[in-house]
Amino acid sequence: MAISPRLKSFVLRSREAIRVVYIIYGDGMCIFTAIRSRFGPSSINAAEDIIQAIASIERIDPLKPRWFDLQTHRMYHKAPGEFEYDELELDGQPAGSQPDSRSPGDRIHVRHWYRDECPPDIIELFAQYIGPNPYQQKHSDDHRPDVVKRIVDALHAEPLPEFPKDDEIL
Repeated sequence: MAISPRLKSFVLRSREAIRVVYIIYGDGMCIFTAIRSRFGPSSINAAEDIIQAIASIERIDPLKPRWFDLQTHRMYHKAPGEFEYDELELDGQPAGSQPDSRSPGDRIHVRHWYRDECPPDIIELFAQYIGPNPYQQKHSDDHRPDVVKRIVDALHAEPLPEFPKDDEIL
């Protein structure tokens, strides 16, 4: 059975329309790409709504698959063929909720996204949306947790300056 991307239109919580193309590999992986929303948010900023909509359509638990956002010139300021591929880190806690307070029907939350190497078969499946001569946009590793930890450790290596206490402020 051949896998082919599905094109769906969604209305986000902000009431903006967005068109999304996605594929699901079993229940292990879902890749989506947004196809131009009219002055709406980017796919990464609308990811919670997109994931919730796909999970509802496909009748899957949104926390089960690994989710990937394929960002192309159809939504971002990129040249045709240029793209990014990010894995989204989810948790089941809506922003601002207490730990373990999730109940059925609660919204998921994208905690972070990590740039990842896009597999060649995904590039092939999404070729008409990526454009001719596809190439993945390369970035520095400043988004990776180990790099962030090194930066934070370096910042804390030097003592912070002493600030006056409230009663010492002139």
